[in-house]
Amino acid sequence: MKRKTLFFVLSLMFVATNAFSQGTIYGTVAGDVQEGVTVYIYTVTCGVQQPYAALITDVQGYYSKGHIPNGRYLVVPDVSGYSVKAYWVNIPQAIIQPYDFYITTTEYTVVCDPATSLCWQDPQREAYNYEDIGVRAFEADQY
Repeated sequence: MKRKTLFFVLSLMFVATNAFSQGTIYGTVAGDVQEGVTVYIYTVTCGVQQPYAALITDVQGYYSKGHIPNGRYLVVPDVSGYSVKAYWVNIPQAIIQPYDFYITTTEYTVVCDPATSLCWQDPQREAYNYEDIGVRAFEADQY
């Protein structure tokens, strides 16, 4: 009986470890729009964006996607007529955190060229002015 119990406990630990080894991306959309916003999660391979998931926010603006395999993802809401920022998310995450969006008209816009799958910020963020919040990505700060 003890052997069966030990096997059962070890099996549960293995399943739990596998479940938590994959990540979750979650957060809220607030501001001018929150319900019914599509939040896209993209994988980026060799500079090409590939859709991974399209999530619709609930009445409170909440979205969530679990069981995401390890990798690098781009998270961005699709709200026409508004400026939005994008998040780069690495799975597994060193620190589990929400990726929240505040949708309002601002001076920044993310522009993506479908022909090349390249995205940039218009106008460009000043790389060394850290008070200029713009669209933040580690790679953008390198130049």
